[in-house]
Amino acid sequence: MTKRFLIVIALAAFALSAWGGAQGEVIRIGVAAPMTGNSAAVGQDFVNGAKLAVSEYNARGGVLGKRIELVAIDDMADPKQATLVAQQFVDKKVSGVVGHFTSGTTIPTTPIYNRARIPQVTPASNPDVTGKGYDNVFSLNPSDIVQGSSAAKVAVPELNLRRIAIVHDKQAFGQGVAEEFASAARAAGATVTSVNGITPGELDFKAVLTKVNGERPDAVYFGGVYTEGGLVLKQLRELGSKALFLAPDSCYGGEFIKTAGAKNAEGAIVSFPAPPLDSTPELEAFVESYKKTYNQDTILGEYGYDAALLILQAIEKAGSAEGEEVIRALHGNTFEGTLHSYSFDESGQLALDRFPVYEVRDGEFTFKGFF
Repeated sequence: MTKRFLIVIALAAFALSAWGGAQGEVIRIGVAAPMTGNSAAVGQDFVNGAKLAVSEYNARGGVLGKRIELVAIDDMADPKQATLVAQQFVDKKVSGVVGHFTSGTTIPTTPIYNRARIPQVTPASNPDVTGKGYDNVFSLNPSDIVQGSSAAKVAVPELNLRRIAIVHDKQAFGQGVAEEFASAARAAGATVTSVNGITPGELDFKAVLTKVNGERPDAVYFGGVYTEGGLVLKQLRELGSKALFLAPDSCYGGEFIKTAGAKNAEGAIVSFPAPPLDSTPELEAFVESYKKTYNQDTILGEYGYDAALLILQAIEKAGSAEGEEVIRALHGNTFEGTLHSYSFDESGQLALDRFPVYEVRDGEFTFKGFF
């Protein structure tokens, strides 16, 4: 009798434990970005933004009555590593992925998430990110086609550019946006003096840049990230080049200026799809909260923040953390972020027909206008 009683008690305890575990179930969200290596500064900033969004939601009670757990994994800005990270997220049964941060790491992961029916919200903007026909991928930015071509269409006539040299880092984003700029620049009447590739991670680009400088261009357009972009600009100035330096959003931020040197960076123009951080109350609130939380200024943390917000808002609208339902909600609704009101076309692409442009003045990026 005593033995039977103990068995009943044990079974009851197990049942209560299982019930309690189900009630305490968390909703997992993945975030992937380079947290080590050359792009660690912006990658960690991106992750911090996502962490901030999740912490704010959890402070209000989570979503659907459940706590949110953010799983952050370093993809090292390496496409091969990114696919391993993607499989880890699949195994952890995440309800959505914030990232990956770059186009080169996002593109190879899209089929993995698509097969698992996991929604993926990324700032990556190469046309192939949303161009493969996967309905679970959503880009926070217009494609490189828009960024590169719109910059050239405006810059060539307004800045009276006649001769432009192109330098890119041979990566999915950098080469893609540079080629779009070159094509649009030719169409606008400029001469593209040369198109040159450099190798990321190297430190000395003067062999290529000596050739570029000898072409006497009015401007040099660089496609790539701030680490190489800052070095390219620094070495161009060391060679005596006075050409205007133009670059896409991956060269936005203080690290670019620091790498190039404030004097060398003066006058550089960078297109960046986000409006100035003091342009709306929402952005001002984010900047203040980010600095209070991390004791530093944001670089691109607003992208991680908005990506996480969109996934969490979609879970709320869907009333479910199941991937298929969240994907459907992301396609069928408009979402409020700090940067934009987001809605997506059938391919998951955000529509934005012109880019804010920033110029380095006195060692800081200042808003210049729109391209």
